[in-house]
Amino acid sequence: MDILVPYGDAPSAFGRLSVPESATKPPVVVLYHGGFWRRSGGDLNLMTPMADALVDAGYAVWNVEYGRTGERFGGWPHTFDHVVQSLAALDDLEDEYGIDASGPIVVGHSAGGHLALWAGAQLATDIAGVIALAPVVDLELADEKGLGNGAVADLLGGGLAEVPERFAHAQVGDLGAVPAVVIVSARDDSVPAEYSAGVQSDQLVEVRVDSASHLSMIRTDGDTWALVTTWLENFLRSRE
Repeated sequence: MDILVPYGDAPSAFGRLSVPESATKPPVVVLYHGGFWRRSGGDLNLMTPMADALVDAGYAVWNVEYGRTGERFGGWPHTFDHVVQSLAALDDLEDEYGIDASGPIVVGHSAGGHLALWAGAQLATDIAGVIALAPVVDLELADEKGLGNGAVADLLGGGLAEVPERFAHAQVGDLGAVPAVVIVSARDDSVPAEYSAGVQSDQLVEVRVDSASHLSMIRTDGDTWALVTTWLENFLRSRE
């Protein structure tokens, strides 16, 4: 089954739910795509190959779209509201579509990696693990260096000196007991590894895959895919 489901009222507040055929209560993987939080940077279709491969492996996949800068209900605070709403919707999806939404595993790439980690910190008791591929973690450094042509300032509606309270809210924060894996590459020119530093978790694993480029991190035939599937299996076992 593959269906688009709204989780909120904004035009981009929807996700694609994919469920394996003949599966009984498959565990859920939540995906957040990258693109520097911009509508022009891409949409949930960036994660479709990953979603398809995960469904083939027996997972239910909630591939989330969210409001991005460049659209009316994007950027501060809508993007963050949409992350919370998209995860809250899992309870209804569980009831309606027979998936196992207890302790979902959240995977994000680039800006989506930031949102996945942020969700782990905000909703710690409900998430079994986070896999962040080249995430933008250090928002202050990213703002200072103008990463993505000012993507952080666009997201938050200003720089650190102008909206410090928004930076405080948007920072990843401490994931506590939520296990997290952060995967980076020295070949990544879009989000160099220095921007992915600073995640706090009692169970944090940091991995370098220096053969990977930024976009190859989400390829299912790339060097990071085996890591992604291994950590998904580990998180799934640990929640049982």
